[in-house]
Amino acid sequence: MGTLNDSIGVWNDLGAVVPKPNEWVKFPTTANGGNDLIRLSFFFPSEAVINSWGWIRAIYTTADTAPVSQSVKVYPKLQPMLLDLTIPKDLRDRGIIFRDFEFLKIVRQSYNSIDYDWSVKLEELWG
Repeated sequence: MGTLNDSIGVWNDLGAVVPKPNEWVKFPTTANGGNDLIRLSFFFPSEAVINSWGWIRAIYTTADTAPVSQSVKVYPKLQPMLLDLTIPKDLRDRGIIFRDFEFLKIVRQSYNSIDYDWSVKLEELWG
């Protein structure tokens, strides 16, 4: 994946996914920058009524375990979203900064509601 420079810094592109209802979907690239700030960008038609939301979490994979972080609830919006998903100090002190991210889509169940497919792009701050 590539990088993008803006006034905040250098962003490492971790890929995009089309979330599936009730199924964790892993982003294609592992975050390795060690920074806590990530950026989510959602893509859907501007006139679409979105009847769903998502959860994002990190997976800290080591040789013999793969614990997950707490999940953070997010609502799709047209503006990019910044999230501070802090790497726990104890893991950082042990040099465990590589992490994968997963995304789960939840669709609101209501009478006559239609949910549009949407995608989400993930970037981590590098610089």
